[in-house]
Amino acid sequence: MGIASNMDKKNEATKEKSWFTMRRLMTTVFGSLAFILAIQLFILAKNFQDSLSSNIQSDLNYFVASSNSELLHNIERFTIAAQSVAGDKTIQNIIDDPNVPIDVKTIITRQKIIFNLDFSYLLSSNGRVLFSDTKENSILLNQKLKEAVSKSNVINEPQRVIVDSIVYKNPVLLVIYPITGLERNGVIIFGKVISKEYLRNFFASDKRGIFFLNDSGGISSSNIENEQLRRTINMSIAQEARQVIDGGKHFVKIVNTDNFSGIINISPMLVAPFPVGNGGFFIDESDSFDLQRKLLMVIIGFLSVFIIFFIATFLLIEKIFLKPFRSIVAGIAQISHGELATRIPVSGTRELQEISTGFNVMARSIQKSQTELERKVKQRTAELEKAKVGLERANLGLEKVVAERTAELEKAKASLQTANTGLEKVVAERTAELNGKVAELEKINSLMINRELKMVELKKKIQEKSA
Repeated sequence: MGIASNMDKKNEATKEKSWFTMRRLMTTVFGSLAFILAIQLFILAKNFQDSLSSNIQSDLNYFVASSNSELLHNIERFTIAAQSVAGDKTIQNIIDDPNVPIDVKTIITRQKIIFNLDFSYLLSSNGRVLFSDTKENSILLNQKLKEAVSKSNVINEPQRVIVDSIVYKNPVLLVIYPITGLERNGVIIFGKVISKEYLRNFFASDKRGIFFLNDSGGISSSNIENEQLRRTINMSIAQEARQVIDGGKHFVKIVNTDNFSGIINISPMLVAPFPVGNGGFFIDESDSFDLQRKLLMVIIGFLSVFIIFFIATFLLIEKIFLKPFRSIVAGIAQISHGELATRIPVSGTRELQEISTGFNVMARSIQKSQTELERKVKQRTAELEKAKVGLERANLGLEKVVAERTAELEKAKASLQTANTGLEKVVAERTAELNGKVAELEKINSLMINRELKMVELKKKIQEKSA
């Protein structure tokens, strides 16, 4: 129980350490992102007011360019309609002979409907009206139109001009296209009323739009809803701009009134490269501010999406990579602590799934080997216990035999000691007897040696005497 508890504590400590590391990583990442976002917002806020004037000027320039492009595109469409009529053989025949009973209304009306035009004139080279579908005849007396018709007949090229209309009470755009017959020439004139509704189709915002100036320098048509701005342009700005644009230049002015604060651009409108009329464009500062605010919101939204995407990516990585990886690490730790029944869930990428599957197979194999080893150990232990019992029984018999033999040996020892005592006595007696005989022998030997010595001395004496 103590070992298992220690293992559980180690596993919990490993998991806690892993989660702490992950939480610290997430805190660092999110803190860095929040710091970057704060810096971006600070920079945007700091530069917002400084860049408003330059941005509104750039915005106006872009608005002027795009609006001119849109207007010129419509003028070219109207020119195509006039060109189609001018190239029709029936129209060319009536130019040559106005008395020919030909119905041109169908031909001209078809082009008017297709290109959404308002009225038309068919004129001969001497200015005779061969066809007209409008009661606005005062336009034909306009000096600008007369000059445009004359120039079209002379150079044989289309002309465009904007003139004021008493009937329509708005400026009208006139497209003049030359018609060349076999003997005579003429022109087809298509007209489009530049009404407030027409301009609103192109510029629906109340805070930016377009206006046209009439020959007297006032506003002839516009989509301006701000009456104070209209009065300001009519009373002062138009006359001031007229002096500038008569020289072919652009007039740009920043206006600050009670109801309008923005910038105005007035310039001549040119169509390759002839002047058509004078037009103006205006942008309210608040509109540009709204655009910048929207841009700021877009940037904030982008950063928010980026953060959300990062969080989602992190959570996806956590689910697909980190969580399975932590499971594998925890499983390895548990296996290393002897918990062979550990299995880890198979999840994550294909590679991690293969690793998890292989880990589970390995753990199952180790557990099986461990179980088999434990079974064999138990079996061997049982055999040893049985052998131990046999040995104990044999040992008891052996001890009994040893005890009997010991008793016999003790008895023999006692007998030997008794025999040894008698033997020692006999030996002592025999020793004493032998010692006595030895003493006698030594005594006899000593007598014999003395006798021999005396005999030798005697013999020497005899020899001396004999000598």
